[in-house]
Amino acid sequence: MTDRDRFLTTVRDRLAGGLPGNPLRPFAPAGDTTPEITYTVDVGDPVAAFTAAATAMGSEVVDLHEDAGLHPVLATLQHDGGVRTAIVSDDPECGPVPGLLTQLGIDRLPSGDPDAAARADLGVTGASHGIALTGSLVVDSRRAGTRLASLLPPTHLAILERANLLPTPGALLRHLDDHVPDGLPSNLVLITGHSRSADIELQLTPGVHGPRRLIVALR
Repeated sequence: MTDRDRFLTTVRDRLAGGLPGNPLRPFAPAGDTTPEITYTVDVGDPVAAFTAAATAMGSEVVDLHEDAGLHPVLATLQHDGGVRTAIVSDDPECGPVPGLLTQLGIDRLPSGDPDAAARADLGVTGASHGIALTGSLVVDSRRAGTRLASLLPPTHLAILERANLLPTPGALLRHLDDHVPDGLPSNLVLITGHSRSADIELQLTPGVHGPRRLIVALR
């Protein structure tokens, strides 16, 4: 059997059972009427729902209300994660970060330089919104000033205001329709967990197209 035959056999076996079920929103039977959208997850407590969903997707969620703020988070990344360099986006949530990096002796590299971003150990951004149902972050290039901080460093630290949590992706789209009269930014990304890909023989591999680690600081 050739490598091509083995690859196709593996894919054929994986797909033999049909499409997998959707654990969040069960498929509705086909019909003439639009069924009411129902979910299997209770998003009545958006913080708890977001934390559970994000953790299930491989993110690490830190509740800053139960901590002493960002300083210990960055100090732990420096001590345990070997972070020596960082880039910081222009998101409003990142206001205190440059000062904290200076206190800790972590070098801040220019965020708009792709070469510097690729060398950085840590990328720090804000998030315009979070989606409780899926544990996703919404990163807006217009407010961030750059797309590099969430893409190139191996660790991404995102600061999310709990007041900006929305229950579902649909709620995000409706919010954008109501609150973004000037149109969408050039880049609006929904990030769900750290980077991972299963392009090669459906084997899940982290860090292929972006950070291997995603930490969400909820405040």
